[in-house]
Amino acid sequence: MEIMKILHINSYYAKSYFYKNLFEEQLQKSLEIKVYIPVSNEFLNNNFNYGEYAKLSYCYKDWERLIFPFKHNKILKDINKKFDCSNFDVYHAHSWFSNGYIAYKLNEKYKIPYIVAIRNTDINIFYKYMICLRNLGHKILNNASKVIFISSAYQKRVLNDLLPQNIAEIIYDKCMIIPNGVDRFWIDNQYSKNNLPLYSNIKILYVGNIDKNKNLLTTCKAIELLLKDGVKVEYTIVGRVQNSKIYQKILSKKYVTYLGEKNKLELLNIYRENNIFIMPSRTETFGLVYVEAISQGLPVIYSKGEGFDGWFSDGEVGYGIHCQDYIGLYEQIKNIMLHNIKITPNSIKQFSWEVINEKYMSIYNEILLGVYDENNSTQNFGK
Repeated sequence: MEIMKILHINSYYAKSYFYKNLFEEQLQKSLEIKVYIPVSNEFLNNNFNYGEYAKLSYCYKDWERLIFPFKHNKILKDINKKFDCSNFDVYHAHSWFSNGYIAYKLNEKYKIPYIVAIRNTDINIFYKYMICLRNLGHKILNNASKVIFISSAYQKRVLNDLLPQNIAEIIYDKCMIIPNGVDRFWIDNQYSKNNLPLYSNIKILYVGNIDKNKNLLTTCKAIELLLKDGVKVEYTIVGRVQNSKIYQKILSKKYVTYLGEKNKLELLNIYRENNIFIMPSRTETFGLVYVEAISQGLPVIYSKGEGFDGWFSDGEVGYGIHCQDYIGLYEQIKNIMLHNIKITPNSIKQFSWEVINEKYMSIYNEILLGVYDENNSTQNFGK
C-alpha cells in the first residue's frame, strides 16, 4: 500500500506547540506529512523546533489580518509556492475559517479532499462577529469530507444554535468528535490520590494565562463566600500575566499565592499539593490543563458549553458551571469538599495522542477509500 501524504494547514501551530505531538505520532505511523504554518512578518519565533516536516512561512503583514480575503489570498499564493499541493492525498485544516478557507480553495483547484476542525475562535470570533463570512463558512463545511469538533458541547452548539438547519443537516453525518491530546508526560506520571472530605480547609489551583477570558475574579467571588462560611482557603495561581489590571486585583487578595510560570516537573508537585482545579473560562477550545489536573488526581470545575464540557458526566471528574455563576461555583466547591471524587487512572486514556492519531488515521483511510470507491459506505466516528 502506498504511503499516505497529508498536508496539514495549521496557523495555530505557530504558538500552540502541543500539535507537534500529533505530527510526531503520524510520522511514527509512516505517514508522509507536511505542515504549513502561515504567520505575519511581525511574528517572533522563540526558536521552537517545529520539525523538519514543517514550514513556518512569513507571508503577510500584521495589519492584513483585518481584511480576510486579502490576507488569505496571499496565504493561498504562498502555499502553492511552498508545496506542490497537487501531490497530497488529504488536506487537514486545523481551523474552520483561516485554515479551512485555504483547504477549500485548494480543493476547488486540485479536487483533493479535506477535513476541517472547528475551534473556539471560529465560533466566538469569525462566525459570531464576521457575518459577511458566514456563507463562505457554510461552503467550507459543505465541501469538507469530515468536520471535526473538540467536544460534544461544541458540536451541539454549532449544529443546533449557529448553523441554518439545512446546512446542519448536510454536514451532520460527517461530523466527528476528537479532543486535543495531552502531553505523554502526564499519562506516564499519573497520580491517584484519596480525596477525603474536606470540611474546613481547601487548596484551590489555577494554571494558565492571567487574563480576562480565564475569569479568575469569578473564582475569587466564590472563595469569598467560602471564607464567610469559615472555610480556610488557599488559592494558588500559576501562569503568565497577560492582563496587569486583573493580576493586581488578584494579587491584593490575602488568600492568593502567585507562583509565576512553571515547567512540567514543577507543575507535577504543585498539582499534587492541591485539592481542586478551577478554570471557569468564558470561552475555551478545549483546556488541556483540565486533563493535566485530572491526571494528578484533582477534581476539576470547568465551564459549561465550552470545549471540555461533555467529556465526562457530572461528578465523574468534577462539575461544570456557567462561567459567571460564582454562587454555582461556590456550591460545587462545597459539593466536592463534602463528597469524595475518586479519579481513576484510565480517565485520561482517551486524550493520549496515540488514541487520537488512530482516529485521524481512520478518517484518512476512509476518505481515500471513498475517493477510489464512491459506493463505499462510510463510518461516522464520535457519534
